Amino acid sequence: MKDPLSKWKLVMIFLFLWLGIGSLSMLAHLIWRPHYISVQTCLNGGLANFFGPWARPLAKGWPNADEPPHFPLVILGSFVLGIFAILIGASMMGRERWFQMLCIGLFVPAMLFWIVLGFLELVYCAS
Repeated sequence: MKDPLSKWKLVMIFLFLWLGIGSLSMLAHLIWRPHYISVQTCLNGGLANFFGPWARPLAKGWPNADEPPHFPLVILGSFVLGIFAILIGASMMGRERWFQMLCIGLFVPAMLFWIVLGFLELVYCAS
């Protein structure tokens, strides 16, 4: 039986997952950039996408960026934030490494859903 991961290692794993998946979304912003949005504006959108459904107020230069986020996406985003808190907290309190790995494994699809919410918000913003 392996010892559980330290809290410091868990924090670094979750941080690198957030940054890695968010960086992939930034790359997707650059690859599928609409012709009427500049590269700098797409980079701003990619950075804003790290914040999921709250990306719209942070996406400087995007059309309609000054409007508040859409209410249904905010509700879904709040739900996903709760899932993040539960998974991170449970992994910190877990005494078995397999349980910590399970929490990390469940964090990845939740993070992908978070990024999809950010993409949807920016799609609404650009249309």
